[in-house]
Amino acid sequence: MAWLTPNLKKWKEGQSFLLRYRVNGVIESKSLGKVSKKVARDAMRAATLQEKQKGKVSAITIDISDTCEGKTFNQFIDGYVDDYAKAHPRTAHDVASRFREDGDIRAHFGNLVIANGEAVANRWGSVWREYKLARLEQVKPRTVQREWQYLRAALNQAASTDYGLCRVSPLAGASLGLDIPDTEIGYFDPAELDLIYDADPESAVIHRYLVNVGIRRGEAIRLERKDVGREEMRVVPGKTNKGRTVPLSEGAQEARERILFEHQGGDPFFTPVHKDTWSSRFIKARKRAGVEAGSLHWLRHTFISTLVNDVRAPLPVVKELAGHSSLETTMKYIHVKDRHFHEAIAGLNF
Repeated sequence: MAWLTPNLKKWKEGQSFLLRYRVNGVIESKSLGKVSKKVARDAMRAATLQEKQKGKVSAITIDISDTCEGKTFNQFIDGYVDDYAKAHPRTAHDVASRFREDGDIRAHFGNLVIANGEAVANRWGSVWREYKLARLEQVKPRTVQREWQYLRAALNQAASTDYGLCRVSPLAGASLGLDIPDTEIGYFDPAELDLIYDADPESAVIHRYLVNVGIRRGEAIRLERKDVGREEMRVVPGKTNKGRTVPLSEGAQEARERILFEHQGGDPFFTPVHKDTWSSRFIKARKRAGVEAGSLHWLRHTFISTLVNDVRAPLPVVKELAGHSSLETTMKYIHVKDRHFHEAIAGLNF
């Protein structure tokens, strides 16, 4: 016959409790979340009473969610960011940037409580919908999609045994609710690049190097001098968790020499700056140049698009140079134009 030995135990910090008991000699536990000692003791007494009435323990279903006083998102997120940085140092900067104190996510969700209960979930869902509509007025749908992914991942961890703030994420029942358009990938032509270089001579060498090697912004920030040789560059594992080697074109070699000539010392290949500084400076240069559209990431698009459409490099080769996880991603860079139809059959003469 199963028997129950409830036990209250403080878990991590604050008033967070585990209800521990035995079922057929096996110790099991149930997280009560962050509650008062009175609520926790009431839960223990209820479990004991249930055991006496049934004579055995098949399950303990004690819902004290309505009285739960979990941490706010602001109280939780700093510890989560620190823990993430220890476990994933290469991508820690991205997570820290998403959840910075003056950022949009914390401004909207910072004071919301992470806890159990329908009321909590409804509140989170309501604020998410408000946030989504507000952000779509400011940024592209794909940016909102990424923010949703970061927020959902953080709340899933809040519900894990490592934190135990709730049984399930308060956004578990919500959805992104966006149709992400499959739009044509943007890229620059050579004339636009020259205008952008001239608009910001100080940053031009960086922009010239990036467009000649096609690496992502995060990959560029992680580059060290030892990774960049005279004829090729080693890209450390990043988005696809796979490193790769990219040969340096003549333009990349020239940019490399100037970067090293002006180098201020230290391991990083580029002078360390916040990644958003790179992006904002590029946008300012592009606007001064009179180029209508484009971001820093378009330099990578330009590299890949040129290899696919102008150089006509084999797609598997471009896939490896770009660090894509699949050929399907590389194929999105194919731009079909009228001249391609004529070139496709120009060599036929049966």
